[in-house]
Amino acid sequence: MDRLLSDWLQQVADNAKAVAAQAAAAAAETLQQDRGIRVCDILGKRAADAILTEDGEELQLQQQQQQQQQQQQQQQQQQQHQQQQEQQQGQQQQ
Repeated sequence: MDRLLSDWLQQVADNAKAVAAQAAAAAAETLQQDRGIRVCDILGKRAADAILTEDGEELQLQQQQQQQQQQQQQQQQQQQHQQQQEQQQGQQQQ
């Protein structure tokens, strides 16, 4: 009887070890997945930040180019206006 009880207890202990090992493996896998998700989140955020930064720089460059074009147009208009005034003054003097 003691032998049966001893064998049964050993089997229960072995089963408990197997279950504990499976639980540990599952926990390790979950931890790895969590780390993988966190890494993906971090990389995704960095990529999004880089895209936003790049877009922001591109937008800033476009705005600077537009301002330069507007300034050039204003200068051209002022030059044309001056030329017209000079022509009118020249015609009036004749």
